[in-house]
This record gives sequence, structure tokens and C-alpha cells, in this order.
Amino acid sequence: MNTKLQVHLSISDRLQNWIRLFPMKVLDSIAIGLLLTAGVSFLAGLLALAFQAQFWFDHGSWQPITVFAAVYGFLPATFLHWVFDPTDWVRLARALEHFLFWSLWWVLMLLSIAIFYGALAIDKVSHRRRLRYHRMRQNKLREGESQGD
Repeated sequence: MNTKLQVHLSISDRLQNWIRLFPMKVLDSIAIGLLLTAGVSFLAGLLALAFQAQFWFDHGSWQPITVFAAVYGFLPATFLHWVFDPTDWVRLARALEHFLFWSLWWVLMLLSIAIFYGALAIDKVSHRRRLRYHRMRQNKLREGESQGD
């Protein structure tokens, strides 16, 4: 057990430590938020798939829930008119039209996987920053010990 009292840190040292640790805490919070978002998206995809399967068991026909059906009420009429009858940016409109008729559960599953990998990447960046910070502190302590000898 270490019974030594810790060296008192000045306010400026504590502020420097807080400023160095703040980005890591922000990155950790973002990673956790993305991880929770990925989980919710995955569960929503499973729920949409379960709903489609239950409809199939009841009625004997597969009735897909498309992205278009899920977001129709939120899309402005001008956007819908442009997607289905484009006058410019025709290829982009065709790509969006194709995407809007994908199955919702499939899109939600792919979205959750992409968000999950984004959370892992942000967590890795945060971990590297934390390692760099701790190595810097260890080097400062070693310098202080060598100067004290």
C-alpha cells in the first residue's frame, strides 16, 4: 500500500490535465452514443423483420415494409415529385428511387453495422489519445525523478 502523499498540483497543472483529458471524454461519449444508436437500429430492424414474418404467417404472402413506406409522411411533396419525375440530376433521383424501395429491415441492419464500426473507430482513436497522454505523464515523472537525483 502506498502511504506517500501525492504532490500538490497547481491550478494551471490541473487545468492542463483537464484540457488534455476533455477530448478523450468527448470521444468516449460519442462512441457510447453511437453504440447505443447502433443497438436501437439493429433492434428496430429485427422488429420490422418480425412484423413482416408475422404478417407472412397470418396471410401467407410476404409484404415487405419499404424505406419509402416508413418515411413517406416526412418527405416534402417537392422531393417526392423530383424523385419520381426528375428534370435534373436524373441519375441521383433514380438511385434514390431505387433506395426508397429497399426493405426497411435490411437498411436498418446495414445502418446498425455501419454505426457500430464508426463507434469502434472513435473508441480506438480515444484509446490512442489516452495512451499518448499516459506516456507523456510517465515521461514527465521520469524526468522529474532524474532531475531530483
